[in-house]
Amino acid sequence: MDTNSLHNIINNYKNKKTNEDLSNITKKNYIKMLNDMGTGNENIIEFLVNNENDNDAINEKFNFIKRQGWLKSNNKKVNQGRSLNYLVFLNQLVNNVDYEFSKRTKDKLTKHIKEISVKNRELKDDKSSFDELKIDWTNYCQKVDEMNKLPISKKNINEILLFNLYRHYPIRDDFGEIRLVDKDLDENVNENFYNFYSNILHLRKYKTHKKYGNKKFLLNKYLESLINIQLELGKEYLICNDDNSLIKNGKLNKFLTRISTKYFEKSLTINDIRHSVITHHSQFSSIKTRRNLANIMLHSIETATFQYQLHELS
Repeated sequence: MDTNSLHNIINNYKNKKTNEDLSNITKKNYIKMLNDMGTGNENIIEFLVNNENDNDAINEKFNFIKRQGWLKSNNKKVNQGRSLNYLVFLNQLVNNVDYEFSKRTKDKLTKHIKEISVKNRELKDDKSSFDELKIDWTNYCQKVDEMNKLPISKKNINEILLFNLYRHYPIRDDFGEIRLVDKDLDENVNENFYNFYSNILHLRKYKTHKKYGNKKFLLNKYLESLINIQLELGKEYLICNDDNSLIKNGKLNKFLTRISTKYFEKSLTINDIRHSVITHHSQFSSIKTRRNLANIMLHSIETATFQYQLHELS
């Protein structure tokens, strides 16, 4: 099958969850993956068809993909997760082209996917067990308490509010596009917002929304007082620039990392904070408390246990 035909297949792919067209960025990534796996003028599907009876050639090609042989530097560390993405994408192509591959070829591809899946999972397990914890949760809370004693001004309100939000609601990078409104938005509006009359934060647009649905959080009085300062300053979003434009297009991780050195004497990321609170509660809290925390963090308690829990303080 010629490369143009494969491009047409990629352009017609749909998102399995939403049944919508893929974004242009995703399509470009797939086409790049297709080009990486090719050899000269022969794309990967043409190679598999032309060499279907040559077991050694097929195996070597799959191994070439696993080690990402197209990388320029042989010393560059191979990202196992990326290798898995390539093989899974190839499997999609094999099952969508107008050609019936032999069971042997399909089985070989499935075997390689399983092998690298196991290896990738083991690497993730190792990372979860041995990554260093950037900050202890008790220390984080103490630093936020110290921060709250500072005079609040137009210059630091975003910073103080943001770290207080993550103290009580350590969600992912979702505080950057929360609109301040005086009444609840219609149920069909896919947008995060804070109703300043009811003091309720509404999350409708986040990574695991399909699984957990719309979330509502009644904020504490101190957070409410900080948000009232934002309203007095004419802010239209929970965290935003003085002209009401979004900070970093609504993604606050880089902003948080930059300002964290001012208050914690080290740079922190949002994931560092999430790791810290999970590690603390996994050691000192009941299962019920940990389940409540997982609900706030918008993931399962299994995710907290096996992906985020860290053990060693740097």
